[in-house]
Amino acid sequence: MTLFYTLSIMAAAGYSLQSTLMTYYYRRIDTLSAIAYRGLSLCISMSPLLLLAAPEDFESVKSVIPDILVASFASVLGAWCNANAYRYLHVGVATSMSMSFATLVVIAVSSLVFGEIILPVQFVLIVGLLSGVAFLGVKRNIATAPKEHRPLLGALNSMTFGSYLGLAYVLVGAASRESSPFIAAYVWEGAIGVFGFAIAALRSKLGETKLERITIRDFTKILLYSSPTVVGSGCYMYALTLGPMGVAAALTATMIVFSSIFAHFLYGEHLGKPQWAGMLWVGICVALLKLSA
Repeated sequence: MTLFYTLSIMAAAGYSLQSTLMTYYYRRIDTLSAIAYRGLSLCISMSPLLLLAAPEDFESVKSVIPDILVASFASVLGAWCNANAYRYLHVGVATSMSMSFATLVVIAVSSLVFGEIILPVQFVLIVGLLSGVAFLGVKRNIATAPKEHRPLLGALNSMTFGSYLGLAYVLVGAASRESSPFIAAYVWEGAIGVFGFAIAALRSKLGETKLERITIRDFTKILLYSSPTVVGSGCYMYALTLGPMGVAAALTATMIVFSSIFAHFLYGEHLGKPQWAGMLWVGICVALLKLSA
């Protein structure tokens, strides 16, 4: 269980760093285009994960490809909503709302479909953890709000993203348990890019915004900014083979702590005493959650 908790926290850090870095492009270019280029770059940066898989894993993953592809399609729709949320909300607010809702969806679906049981004390601690996450999200410096600050639209995008991501987590989590978590993570993230380009192409044919062209330099930056996803998805998929999906999702929601720190240095979203107190509270909940296992 120690490895399960360590991997879940490492996943939170990896996801947080890449989302915070990618916010630069979500706010700068068309969001769906940014998602498509991010997915394409992950086909390159996540390839080392395939080296961690055993030869026989490549055969076993064939049976779960359909589930992974559904998860990828749900993820690209969710990522589109999440990128929009980052345009309209503070990084912390968008992250806290998105991950909290995703966690609740994972707990509900994994309980109904896989019969995973969350102990009463664990559920109370998860609620406490998510409360700390929500507190951290809303306690941000309003003076540093993004240019297109639209709270209601941002909240709707965050909740929609949480629903899609929760579904994707459950599907790809089940696939990881039946095959290789590393291959599942690679196919999942790579297919997100493929679907992103496909949706962008369809949108263009319908007379909407075309796929935005970027320079080689920008693509290289996107490759760099999204590369922490290797740690995020690799650790998270492996963690799902070791423990309950609901607990893993809740632990991954602690990415708000890392987002708060990263956004402080990258976007000048300063931390005050309330933020530090909130992070301490989240840390205590995580520690107690570990002890309750």
